Formats: sequence, structure tokens, C-alpha cells
Amino acid sequence: FRNTGEEIKGENNTYTVREFTHGLVMDDLNSDSEFETITDIVSSDRVPTKLQRTIPPLPPMENWVNIKDLGAVGDGKTDDTE
Repeated sequence: FRNTGEEIKGENNTYTVREFTHGLVMDDLNSDSEFETITDIVSSDRVPTKLQRTIPPLPPMENWVNIKDLGAVGDGKTDDTE
């Protein structure tokens, strides 16, 4: 965790996170909230499948352009192209 430096590690190289709650927790709507970290992490023998990218990669930076160089003109209020 960024504020405390605390780490929660799995017991194995592969694991399944069944529950991870970090923040204010209440038992019910009438209870006071308390700051808690609740975890349920179990070892797993399964190797996770590789996730497919749904967002295409950006083009190489040498292909990037500044839209002002292409003639974009802003209104000076809702953007920074003025």
C-alpha cells in the first residue's frame, strides 16, 4: 500500500484473489464504518490465460503530430489549442 508500504503477497507464484476489499467497511447500514483490508487469496495450480488487448497500441512517437501544426484552433476556454 502506498501510504504504509505494507504488501499482501500470494503464497505461491500463481494464486486466485477471491476477495479484496480495502477501505471503509460496514457490517450493515446501521453500523459505524471502520477502515479495513479484507482478503481471501488462495494458491492455484492453474496458469492464467493471457488477456487479449482490446485497445490497439499507440503508433510510434516519431509519427505523432501536434494538432496545432495541422491548423487546429481552439476557443481558448474548453481546450489548450488557443
